[in-house]
Amino acid sequence: MLTSTELLERLERTFGRGSERLAAESLFNFLTRYPGTTHVSLQLMRQRIPGAASGGKDVEIIRALQFLAGDGIAFLETRFEIIDADDHPHELDTQEVKEALALKVNPLTGDEDLDVEAKISMFFVPRPDAVKQLTSRG
Repeated sequence: MLTSTELLERLERTFGRGSERLAAESLFNFLTRYPGTTHVSLQLMRQRIPGAASGGKDVEIIRALQFLAGDGIAFLETRFEIIDADDHPHELDTQEVKEALALKVNPLTGDEDLDVEAKISMFFVPRPDAVKQLTSRG
């Protein structure tokens, strides 16, 4: 497992020293402070990065998160969810997401839903061993 410094160096080799690195550093600082975090969303990251609240850095944030979830890194796991009519989140597996998008149906109800794509959200889960490595060696 790579240290946070090694992860940042790899990320910088890929994207340069820009907003992607800032997003990763911000995430590492947050997880060091709150190691029990189990849900990393775009909204959480927007709150952590100066100037990102309006969505102006969404592409860079998502690039950083996807990089950290990639096979070569595997610091994060990619997950999906949909919020029901009562504002309760329901995690979806990859197959459920594929079917919902292909068939344009709500995966919770089975009803046709032409806007289902806008209702399914991606989020990330830090791998416990990765967070342990982050908080123990930095």
